[in-house]
Amino acid sequence: MLSGVGIRLVGRATSRVISKKFSTFELLHQASIEDFLALEDFGHITAETLFKAIHSSQGEELFERLRSVGVLLQSVETVSVDPAFDGKVIVITGSLEHWERKQLTEELENRGAKVAGSISKNTDILIAGSKAGSKLKKAQDLGIEVWDEEQLTTSISG
Repeated sequence: MLSGVGIRLVGRATSRVISKKFSTFELLHQASIEDFLALEDFGHITAETLFKAIHSSQGEELFERLRSVGVLLQSVETVSVDPAFDGKVIVITGSLEHWERKQLTEELENRGAKVAGSISKNTDILIAGSKAGSKLKKAQDLGIEVWDEEQLTTSISG
Protein backbone atom coordinates (compact mmCIF):
# COMPACT_ATOMS: atom_id res chain seq x y z
CA MET A 1 0.00 0.00 0.00
CA LEU A 2 2.74 2.49 0.88
CA SER A 3 4.36 2.22 -2.53
CA GLY A 4 1.18 3.57 -4.12
CA VAL A 5 0.86 6.83 -2.16
CA GLY A 6 3.72 8.63 -3.85
CA ILE A 7 6.27 9.05 -1.08
CA ARG A 8 9.61 9.80 -2.69
CA LEU A 9 12.11 6.90 -2.33
CA VAL A 10 9.41 4.49 -1.12
CA GLY A 11 8.81 1.85 -3.76
CA ARG A 12 7.53 -1.70 -3.49
CA ALA A 13 10.60 -3.26 -1.88
CA THR A 14 10.93 -0.45 0.66
CA SER A 15 7.20 -0.65 1.40
CA ARG A 16 7.53 -4.33 2.21
CA VAL A 17 10.35 -3.65 4.67
CA ILE A 18 8.32 -0.89 6.34
CA SER A 19 5.09 -2.88 6.61
CA LYS A 20 6.87 -5.90 8.13
CA LYS A 21 8.03 -3.74 11.04
CA PHE A 22 5.13 -1.27 11.27
CA SER A 23 1.98 -3.24 10.57
CA THR A 24 -0.54 -0.51 11.40
CA PHE A 25 -0.90 3.18 10.63
CA GLU A 26 -0.55 3.90 14.34
CA LEU A 27 2.78 2.09 14.61
CA LEU A 28 4.04 3.81 11.47
CA HIS A 29 2.97 7.22 12.77
CA GLN A 30 4.71 6.62 16.12
CA ALA A 31 8.00 5.62 14.49
CA SER A 32 10.96 7.95 14.76
CA ILE A 33 13.66 8.63 12.21
CA GLU A 34 15.91 6.35 14.29
CA ASP A 35 13.30 3.57 14.02
CA PHE A 36 13.37 3.93 10.24
CA LEU A 37 17.18 3.97 10.19
CA ALA A 38 17.13 0.60 11.96
CA LEU A 39 15.28 -0.94 8.99
CA GLU A 40 17.17 -2.99 6.43
CA ASP A 41 18.86 -0.84 3.77
CA PHE A 42 17.52 2.47 5.12
CA GLY A 43 19.79 5.49 5.06
CA HIS A 44 19.29 8.97 6.50
CA ILE A 45 17.73 10.42 3.36
CA THR A 46 15.09 7.69 3.03
CA ALA A 47 14.33 7.71 6.76
CA GLU A 48 13.95 11.50 6.87
CA THR A 49 11.90 11.60 3.67
CA LEU A 50 9.49 8.98 5.01
CA PHE A 51 9.22 10.65 8.42
CA LYS A 52 8.52 14.08 6.89
CA ALA A 53 5.97 12.66 4.47
CA ILE A 54 4.06 10.88 7.23
CA HIS A 55 4.06 13.90 9.54
CA SER A 56 3.36 16.61 6.96
CA SER A 57 -0.14 18.07 6.93
CA GLN A 58 -0.76 16.37 3.57
CA GLY A 59 0.54 13.04 4.89
CA GLU A 60 -1.54 13.26 8.06
CA GLU A 61 -4.67 13.98 5.98
CA LEU A 62 -3.90 11.22 3.47
CA PHE A 63 -3.29 8.54 6.09
CA GLU A 64 -6.39 9.58 8.04
CA ARG A 65 -8.52 9.31 4.89
CA LEU A 66 -7.04 5.91 4.06
CA ARG A 67 -7.58 4.69 7.61
CA SER A 68 -11.19 5.97 7.63
CA VAL A 69 -12.11 3.96 4.55
CA GLY A 70 -10.54 0.77 5.87
CA VAL A 71 -7.29 0.63 3.91
CA LEU A 72 -4.74 -1.59 5.65
CA LEU A 73 -1.04 -0.92 5.84
CA GLN A 74 -0.10 -4.56 5.33
CA SER A 75 0.89 -5.86 1.96
CA VAL A 76 -1.85 -7.93 0.39
CA GLU A 77 0.58 -9.83 -1.81
CA THR A 78 0.96 -13.49 -1.18
CA VAL A 79 4.46 -14.03 0.07
CA SER A 80 5.60 -17.61 0.33
CA VAL A 81 9.12 -17.48 1.65
CA ASP A 82 11.30 -20.06 -0.04
CA PRO A 83 14.42 -21.26 1.80
CA ALA A 84 16.37 -21.29 -1.48
CA PHE A 85 15.83 -17.53 -1.84
CA ASP A 86 14.99 -16.19 1.63
CA GLY A 87 17.40 -13.46 2.66
CA LYS A 88 19.52 -13.81 -0.50
CA VAL A 89 20.69 -10.78 -2.44
CA ILE A 90 20.19 -11.49 -6.13
CA VAL A 91 21.19 -9.50 -9.21
CA ILE A 92 19.72 -10.13 -12.65
CA THR A 93 21.68 -9.34 -15.81
CA GLY A 94 21.53 -10.04 -19.51
CA SER A 95 18.55 -11.05 -21.63
CA LEU A 96 16.30 -13.76 -20.25
CA GLU A 97 14.34 -15.91 -22.65
CA HIS A 98 11.48 -17.02 -20.37
CA TRP A 99 11.17 -14.17 -17.88
CA GLU A 100 10.43 -10.47 -18.02
CA ARG A 101 12.73 -8.73 -15.56
CA LYS A 102 9.88 -7.10 -13.60
CA GLN A 103 8.02 -10.42 -13.32
CA LEU A 104 11.15 -12.22 -12.15
CA THR A 105 11.95 -9.51 -9.61
CA GLU A 106 8.45 -9.85 -8.13
CA GLU A 107 8.74 -13.64 -8.04
CA LEU A 108 12.09 -13.54 -6.25
CA GLU A 109 10.96 -10.87 -3.77
CA ASN A 110 7.82 -12.86 -3.01
CA ARG A 111 10.09 -15.79 -2.14
CA GLY A 112 12.05 -13.67 0.33
CA ALA A 113 14.98 -12.48 -1.82
CA LYS A 114 16.19 -8.94 -2.22
CA VAL A 115 16.83 -8.03 -5.85
CA ALA A 116 19.62 -5.50 -6.28
CA GLY A 117 20.72 -3.59 -9.35
CA SER A 118 24.45 -4.01 -9.01
CA ILE A 119 27.01 -6.60 -7.96
CA SER A 120 28.75 -6.18 -4.61
CA LYS A 121 30.44 -8.40 -2.07
CA ASN A 122 26.97 -8.77 -0.49
CA THR A 123 25.49 -10.37 -3.61
CA ASP A 124 24.64 -14.04 -3.15
CA ILE A 125 23.52 -15.01 -6.66
CA LEU A 126 23.80 -13.50 -10.12
CA ILE A 127 21.18 -14.67 -12.59
CA ALA A 128 22.83 -14.26 -15.98
CA GLY A 129 20.97 -14.37 -19.25
CA SER A 130 22.50 -14.03 -22.69
CA LYS A 131 24.67 -10.97 -23.31
CA ALA A 132 25.58 -10.69 -19.63
CA GLY A 133 28.47 -8.28 -19.64
CA SER A 134 30.35 -6.50 -16.88
CA LYS A 135 28.11 -7.74 -14.05
CA LEU A 136 28.96 -11.33 -14.95
CA LYS A 137 32.68 -10.58 -14.99
CA LYS A 138 32.51 -8.76 -11.67
CA ALA A 139 30.51 -11.63 -10.10
CA GLN A 140 33.08 -14.15 -11.33
CA ASP A 141 35.93 -11.99 -9.99
CA LEU A 142 34.20 -11.84 -6.58
CA GLY A 143 33.44 -15.57 -6.54
CA ILE A 144 29.67 -15.03 -6.54
CA GLU A 145 27.45 -17.94 -7.52
CA VAL A 146 26.15 -17.53 -11.09
CA TRP A 147 22.95 -19.14 -12.31
CA ASP A 148 21.72 -19.46 -15.85
CA GLU A 149 18.02 -19.40 -16.67
CA GLU A 150 17.75 -23.20 -16.51
CA GLN A 151 19.15 -23.32 -12.97
CA LEU A 152 16.80 -20.48 -11.97
CA THR A 153 13.76 -22.32 -13.32
CA THR A 154 14.80 -25.54 -11.59
CA SER A 155 15.23 -23.72 -8.26
CA ILE A 156 11.86 -21.98 -8.54
CA SER A 157 10.08 -25.17 -9.58
CA GLY A 158 11.70 -27.30 -6.93
